[in-house]
Amino acid sequence: MMDRWGITADEFDDALRRNPTDQLLHAWFTGRVRAENVRAANAWLLGERAENLDRQDAEEVAVAQPR
Repeated sequence: MMDRWGITADEFDDALRRNPTDQLLHAWFTGRVRAENVRAANAWLLGERAENLDRQDAEEVAVAQPR
């Protein structure tokens, strides 16, 4: 995702250190990443990586056990 956003891992790590809250990190992100890069990354993720997202969803959801 970061490649498609146009940021390096070092830039992101630095942003995490400098922006300790979700709100600050979001402001950094929206000021740093161009809207077309966000759209391209989302299209790639939903198109080419949908299977991974489905698997991740299945792993994160705990199945309720009957009582």
